[in-house]
Amino acid sequence: MSGMVERVAARAPERTRAWQDDWWGVGALVLTALVLFAPVWVQGKVWIDGDLGDFYWPTLLTAFASLRQGQWPLWTPAMFGGFPLFADGSVGTLFPLNWVLLVSPAALMLIPFGRTLLAGLGMYLFLRTLKVGPLGATVGGLVFALNGFAVAHFSHIDLNNGTAMLPYTLWAIERSRAALGWRRQALWLLVAGLAHALAWVSLHPMAPLMILPVYVGWVVYRGFQDPHPDPLPRGDGVGVRVRFRSRWLLAALTLPLALALGLAAAQITPMLELGGLSPRQTAGARFNGSFSLPPYDLIGLVWPSFFHSPPGGPQWGLWNLETLVYLGTLPLVLALVPLVVWPRGRHVGFFAVTALLALWTAFAVYVPFGPQPLLYALPGFNVLRAPARFFYLAAFAGAYLAALGLDWLGEKEWSDRQRRRLGWLLQSLTLLAMLIPILAVAVLLFVNLVPRQAERAIWAFYLNLPHGTPLRYEDVVFALREKLNPLHLEMWKSVGLLLVSVGLVWAWLRGWLSARAFSLTAVLLTALDLVYLANHYVTPVPLGRVLEPRPMAEAMLQDRAARPTATLNGDRFFHTKPADPPLTDLPHGLPDFHGQSSLNMARPAAYIAASFQTETRLLDLASVRYLLVPNNLPDTRRWANGVAFDRDQPLTVVEADTPDYLKTFRVTAPARDLRLMVALGQAVAIPQGETVAELVVTGRDRVTKNFPLRAGIEAAEWAYDRPDVKAQVRHDKPAPAYTWNIRDETGQQFDRALFYVELPLTDFAPWDVDSVQVRVVQPGVQALVFGAALVGSTAPELVNLTRYDLTRYSPFYTDAEARVYVSQTTGPRAFLVGQAVRYDQRWQALDRLTAGLDTRQTMTLEGMAPAEAASLVVTGPPDPRQPLPPAPNPAGLGRVTLVEDESQRMTLQAETTAPAFLVLSDTYYPGWRATVDGLPAPILLANYTFRAVYLPPGAHTVIFAFEPTSVRLGMLISLATLLGMLGVGLVLFLYRGIS
Repeated sequence: MSGMVERVAARAPERTRAWQDDWWGVGALVLTALVLFAPVWVQGKVWIDGDLGDFYWPTLLTAFASLRQGQWPLWTPAMFGGFPLFADGSVGTLFPLNWVLLVSPAALMLIPFGRTLLAGLGMYLFLRTLKVGPLGATVGGLVFALNGFAVAHFSHIDLNNGTAMLPYTLWAIERSRAALGWRRQALWLLVAGLAHALAWVSLHPMAPLMILPVYVGWVVYRGFQDPHPDPLPRGDGVGVRVRFRSRWLLAALTLPLALALGLAAAQITPMLELGGLSPRQTAGARFNGSFSLPPYDLIGLVWPSFFHSPPGGPQWGLWNLETLVYLGTLPLVLALVPLVVWPRGRHVGFFAVTALLALWTAFAVYVPFGPQPLLYALPGFNVLRAPARFFYLAAFAGAYLAALGLDWLGEKEWSDRQRRRLGWLLQSLTLLAMLIPILAVAVLLFVNLVPRQAERAIWAFYLNLPHGTPLRYEDVVFALREKLNPLHLEMWKSVGLLLVSVGLVWAWLRGWLSARAFSLTAVLLTALDLVYLANHYVTPVPLGRVLEPRPMAEAMLQDRAARPTATLNGDRFFHTKPADPPLTDLPHGLPDFHGQSSLNMARPAAYIAASFQTETRLLDLASVRYLLVPNNLPDTRRWANGVAFDRDQPLTVVEADTPDYLKTFRVTAPARDLRLMVALGQAVAIPQGETVAELVVTGRDRVTKNFPLRAGIEAAEWAYDRPDVKAQVRHDKPAPAYTWNIRDETGQQFDRALFYVELPLTDFAPWDVDSVQVRVVQPGVQALVFGAALVGSTAPELVNLTRYDLTRYSPFYTDAEARVYVSQTTGPRAFLVGQAVRYDQRWQALDRLTAGLDTRQTMTLEGMAPAEAASLVVTGPPDPRQPLPPAPNPAGLGRVTLVEDESQRMTLQAETTAPAFLVLSDTYYPGWRATVDGLPAPILLANYTFRAVYLPPGAHTVIFAFEPTSVRLGMLISLATLLGMLGVGLVLFLYRGIS
């Protein structure tokens, strides 16, 4: 005991000096974060790039608005007809950094600022524990906080928050390993468990799952090394040491992980329940392997903007920003130093192996023996994608190696052999910098002088690789010519920064710089480089753009407020653009029947997809009042002369026997011209000039005008350029308006084409059009309509047609962003029906709904109804279009009134004159409970994704309450774990003090 006291006393002055030095390192990290977030402090702006503005800000603001009102955000009725907000861990309700929103919604930008500091300071702390000097630890902290992974995932704050916890977990493990006595070791293991629990509640599950292998590897690696050079307190034999290490090893591998899962159970259990209802459960290997890291993207280690330009530049990477890899140019040079000189006793081997394994995993589908199939067979990983994110672990290892490289260089304890190796490294890097412009010119000459061979090479070695970004050969050539242009500053910036970094290390080796000048220059250059990178991939906007509703939302909110029974009569809106729309207006209480979530439920997703595919009353059934039709928006996927189109999803595919409701666009609008983006399908045998289809335009005056759609004149076969088609097709190919390269199910790769058609409707005043119908006259041939628009006298008088019957809607609001229509036929959220048609398969129920079931009289039912309701249930016929027995008139069944409507509780008063089902057009979910007159009642799965209860004749009070067992169970486990941890920690702390 006395020896330990003497050692602690002897180290006290040394620790004091170290902490004085640490203030400079911590200050540099804080200053860098302040500079990076200058738009927040100086201009009052926030960043909204990608999912940050589309999903995270709206859901976070919604969740914490509920918390500020004293209610736990278990459920929101404003997404998908109802969504378990807390269960989607991406919201991160339990992550402490997000709690700044309890103070004010305007504090939201403190979250990414805090995450940047959290990551940098955690890495700094871990590096200092590994005896890296303050300036080296500062460089390591900067790299870990602002590397390419952190910047690429700035819009994924849950993932970034979770991954920031890795160094804290390993720091606590190191403190436990070095502690004297099992009590101190156990206390530090509790801290490690707490840090790993925070990674779980961030929550993006990929964060803790990626941390796990590094954690286990580090514990095993360090567990077999002796932490104490002095004899152990009780014995000095080898056997005692082995037992000491093995006990610690077992405790370190089990206690923190069990503690983390227990503490995070409150978030994990509801997330697992939601995940079980998500389509991700059956996503498959192709989904898992998407967003792998192409080996070509390693160019980004030196030239980060080569494939992923800042906004406005060519984006020609095989995937999006997910594959941005960058450590900083000087940190890369510094990280290579220990790999070349290999200083002993500094963990170079562990971090080098970690980096290599992380990159091997990130490459996934691009390497022949990648670990992806094995990895994604493990529980948890099977629902994830984006192996490129494993670059995060390579960045973590690179941060340590860069810090060690600077620290080792500063010590000047080099052998002659190490100095020679270092010289070879610097010469190689200088040669690389000189080769970059030479290779750039060579590639440019190859592309320009021998274009045919260049095209074959680009296809063979680049475009044939798996990719998700829509790319054509022309896109790649354009990007190469811009990037490799000798006058392009991007290339010279990268080359210059590499030469400056090499020159800095060379000057230090030659003794031309003082130690302070070398170290401070290294820190400053790293900070400037990484801040420059981050600023080029994020877009600051005024705070009000996030916190204030859009003008169209204000109009809908005012309309809703003017109708006292809006919540029962229908107040949801629906965005007709198939791509996931942003949840911008979610915090303002405007219900969006569409939406966005990383764990969307399969049934609402399928219902929404069916709403895009067919013109039925699905939206009326979902109580959708407002229909948003995109206007001429810059963010719409594609445009051609004002016609909006989605190249991946046609508005309609018409054949000769297609029902009228699938081939008719109903709209009331004055127009001079009809414009379309079309193609033909299965039309190879149609001769040149033969009419394939007719476009029938009917005016409000009931006048009809017919226009032919002829093969080889207005349009052609969509697969015209596929080799086997081109050899047989019998008509010409008009000039396409839009082409893109695809690989079809036969494995052939070719350009797919869409054709622009403009039809004059009148030469004088605009004609009031009532409908546009596509009629195919050739059996077996398809007319694919990807986009259609009616154009009036001036450009603003342009209405893009949708699948929706706009004659059932009244114009409500128009601005540059969209047109808003109000439905005249929307149904209430709660209503009575006297008949149910039962199906055993979910797809049969959806088919019946899309076939035009009159849901005002009949509902679909899956599962068993109560015995007393058997007389109201009929068995669904296999053909969804077969007639059903007559149903009771809903007007004679009674009425429903709304008494209470809270996010997690709804009370309805129903008066029924006959047995009936009360249908609530809110999402069916396991956590909901229903009572009828105070007695529990089973909730039925009605109309594919909604809820219903059976009611006998009479007056009833029906209460729906959200009381999920998963949340209760998780909370109990977390509370018990927390109390146990605090109790054990207190006992250990007090017992240590007494001893």
